[in-house]
Amino acid sequence: METRFDKVTIKNQSFDSLSATVKRQRGSGQSQMVVSFDNVADMRSCFTEMRVDLLIALSESGPLPVGDLAAKLKRSRTAVARDVSALARTGVIATESAANPGHGRITVVKSLARRYEFVWSIDAAPKQPASKSVRRKGA
Repeated sequence: METRFDKVTIKNQSFDSLSATVKRQRGSGQSQMVVSFDNVADMRSCFTEMRVDLLIALSESGPLPVGDLAAKLKRSRTAVARDVSALARTGVIATESAANPGHGRITVVKSLARRYEFVWSIDAAPKQPASKSVRRKGA
């Protein structure tokens, strides 16, 4: 498994609920992937603190079997496997089955980018005109 992207940008401005696009920067030969969400809440539910820790661990260590990744994160293998599946569905990491001599097969997890960038945009609600209350005489 090789690193596919120089940068993955995860942001909450989107035309689709969840869309992943790959684009090449003109003339640079570098590629980046953009994962977009409609709102910050959807982005935060996908990229929880534990899942971001998982991305950091992979960036620091390189490809790891799920069991080794769980040990590094001091979490259960089941919880890490669930988070790996969720992140793989968004396309920011990849998994590969590899031979584990004498023990069958293992799942190896790899980061797909050299850099992850999270961009949160929170727009202020449009101002509502002040409502005028009309008091009637004798009311």
